Amino acid sequence: MVQRTDAGTDLIRLAWPDVGAAEAEAVAEVLESGQLTMGPKVEEFERGLAAACGTEHAVVVSSGTAALHLAVLALGIGPGDEVLEDAAGALGAKRHGRSCGSLGALACLSFHPRKIVTTGEGGAVTTDDAELADAIRRMRHHGIEPRGGFEIAHAGLNYRLSDILCAVGIPQLARLGELFEARTRIAAGYTERLRDIVETPSADERDVHGWQAYVIQVDGAADKIAALREQGIEAQVGTYALHRLAAYRDQGEFPGASRVFERAVALPFHTRLSESDLDRVAEALTSLVSK
Repeated sequence: MVQRTDAGTDLIRLAWPDVGAAEAEAVAEVLESGQLTMGPKVEEFERGLAAACGTEHAVVVSSGTAALHLAVLALGIGPGDEVLEDAAGALGAKRHGRSCGSLGALACLSFHPRKIVTTGEGGAVTTDDAELADAIRRMRHHGIEPRGGFEIAHAGLNYRLSDILCAVGIPQLARLGELFEARTRIAAGYTERLRDIVETPSADERDVHGWQAYVIQVDGAADKIAALREQGIEAQVGTYALHRLAAYRDQGEFPGASRVFERAVALPFHTRLSESDLDRVAEALTSLVSK
């Protein structure tokens, strides 16, 4: 179904998950089995994630935020400590030849619908440390020990990811290479059209961009976002400066974060974008920048 704007033009959506028959069939299989959580699809998805990231362990949880929370608890992070790897949108990306998700003691992934692999909502913690993996497994499941009888030595949470959502993630993960290639192609199309108009995203030498989003840098980001939306192009804030949000104010000045926030614009980015969609976005931006 094509959505129309007030001006009668087609809406170019910010994101559109690349899901279809394979995911629907996998979910139907779980529903038919009657085991909707704590079943075999969880372990199957975890094995695939560990292989994709090049780690010994992957532990799936209910969201990327849950992954971050449990990782901090597992490591005993406190004031003054330097925090671990946040790879929320980096599945498929590489740093100096190493897969993101394997760069730190723990890494945290997200499977939100804007990510390259989605489960709708969900996340994971990856690690090579068996003790840390067991700690995450224990804390995601009320504190119950991952092996042995029912025992709760320390308080935990309910951060489990259901078999239904893992079933969505398994065929998604099997298509990681295909999805990554498609997003890389779309990113290249944007860059070809916009490199002389705005500051386009790129990766350092020897690195591979994960392409969770396509975020440009341009002066007056807020005005550009509003103008693009008026033309039926679902642009979004590219990155937030937390210290400028009400809940986190009075934490000091962070000029680098403010500068990026004022210039970062996330453009529509998903596998359903056509060449004409890219042309339309580029033409709209070119007109806005030249004013």
